[in-house]
Amino acid sequence: GSVTYLCGGIETQVGARRLVAFWSAIPHQIVEATRDAEYFAMTIPLTWFLQYQLPEAFTHLVLDGQVLVDPRESSKCDFDTFERWIDDLRLRQPGRERIVQLEVEARLLRFAEDLAAQSSSLKNGPKASPVCDSNSADRIRQMLSFIARNYTDQITVEHIGKSAGLHPNYAMNLFRKTVGTTLVHYVTRLRVSRAQQLLATSNDKVVDVALSSGFNSLSRFNDVFKKSCGSSPREYRER
Repeated sequence: GSVTYLCGGIETQVGARRLVAFWSAIPHQIVEATRDAEYFAMTIPLTWFLQYQLPEAFTHLVLDGQVLVDPRESSKCDFDTFERWIDDLRLRQPGRERIVQLEVEARLLRFAEDLAAQSSSLKNGPKASPVCDSNSADRIRQMLSFIARNYTDQITVEHIGKSAGLHPNYAMNLFRKTVGTTLVHYVTRLRVSRAQQLLATSNDKVVDVALSSGFNSLSRFNDVFKKSCGSSPREYRER
């Protein structure tokens, strides 16, 4: 079957037998599905993902909130592999978990390579390599987790850096290098995504959407939203 994801406020229809990758901190939900739709969902620990030897551009697109759809249909081999991962993980054995981790990395690398063959934004990026070492990956995980829990509050770079035990300047540099964008832009991106979702799925007043998404004024919200989405919040809701 097929499903339609609303990630932030952008709908992505996923046809049958397609693999999808997205960063689950972005507000998301399935808004439509065919009656026969059946799907597998796997949550990959962020520290695994940051240490996988994937093209940097692929990692950055996922963390920026893009919903990436594999251009190739999944084969029967994929379905057999997914079933085997479930069986292996249920054993709770470190050796089996390590096998799953390696196979997931290999499958995502194939996904990234197939996507790069069709996307100019991915073709000329750096060769596959981890975006950071294990210590840095854990610091990034701490910052991203803190942001995901608190982005609707008035958090600052200092708050985010402190959550990972880092000086604000070091936190900003590490974040930009790993995630591919600034801390301020990333927090704003999450707030806009939250606002898109509320505008698309609720009848809340625009001012209430702005405040519950983390913006402290309606004028600031309108300005940022129009720059990010190309339309005002009201126009977006109507569309």
